[in-house]
Amino acid sequence: MVYDEAVIEEGLCEHLENTGIKYQRQFRCSAGIVDVITWDAIYEVKHNLTRDGLIRAVGQLVLYSACIDTHKKKIVVTNAFNCSKGILDVLGRVGVYLYTLFDGDLL
Repeated sequence: MVYDEAVIEEGLCEHLENTGIKYQRQFRCSAGIVDVITWDAIYEVKHNLTRDGLIRAVGQLVLYSACIDTHKKKIVVTNAFNCSKGILDVLGRVGVYLYTLFDGDLL
């Protein structure tokens, strides 16, 4: 399957819907546009995540969280990533989770 951000976002929303979680897409806040937001999480969707893309996504999530609710989980969703283990280990320390979408399922 070919993925782009729209396909990944659609897969995420299908997953949320199938688990009974209400969501809103393309939520505007003063820091920008959140890809997907739920009652307890902010999601940033990235296609073929690289180190630079991950850093950008984390920055976006931190800004969105500061605007909306600092207690919401901050989650990056991607189809694939090419990042060192070192940077992935740091994610938890800054309160960001990384989920991978494969054929419509979150891992």
